[in-house]
Amino acid sequence: MLLERPSTDYFFQKKNFSNLLVKGVPLAIVFTCQLSGRINSSVFCERIGHFLCRVKPKHSEPVLLALDGHLSHTRSTDLTDTATATHINTTCVPPHTTHTLQSIDKTLFVWVLQHHCSEQQRTHLRSGGRSVTHCDFSELLETAYLNAHTGENVVNDFEQMEFIQRLLEYKNGTASPAPCGGKDNISNGASGRREVTKPHFKKRDDDDDAK
Repeated sequence: MLLERPSTDYFFQKKNFSNLLVKGVPLAIVFTCQLSGRINSSVFCERIGHFLCRVKPKHSEPVLLALDGHLSHTRSTDLTDTATATHINTTCVPPHTTHTLQSIDKTLFVWVLQHHCSEQQRTHLRSGGRSVTHCDFSELLETAYLNAHTGENVVNDFEQMEFIQRLLEYKNGTASPAPCGGKDNISNGASGRREVTKPHFKKRDDDDDAK
């Protein structure tokens, strides 16, 4: 089974698309214009088509696509039908855990954001105070991507992607027991929903003495 990550999508909060918006766009970046500036089910299904062109899953080599549980993913029957017909297995990570399970979002893309902000400031200064517009976004993003995609950052990303490591261990039958003595911090609350309990930290004796 192949583990893949789809291309990165950026949304302009605009109605009409223009080629000026994608001047100097980096590879594997897809831009979409939406009045809301957010993804929806129809746009996500279009992105799945772009994903299929790059990955090309087969019956003997299915693809596992990890999603973050957004409504555009979980409430789309078109996505379910497309995934079934094209040999894509989908899984949604639990809520409020993407910062841990999708570590690439808090490592690589953090650097992209920082470099992009720096490039905006440099462009603003070099142009004598000219405002940075939507038409400058893609070109500045290319420079930010090249500066962020260093060998050190890429290695660091994959070392921190615990979610991918656990999936590979589960597939190979070598998954280790759950942490905290074989018990997790997830339980069924009174409402029937799964709740995450906070870990209990024992108070140190010297803290009591200090009081």
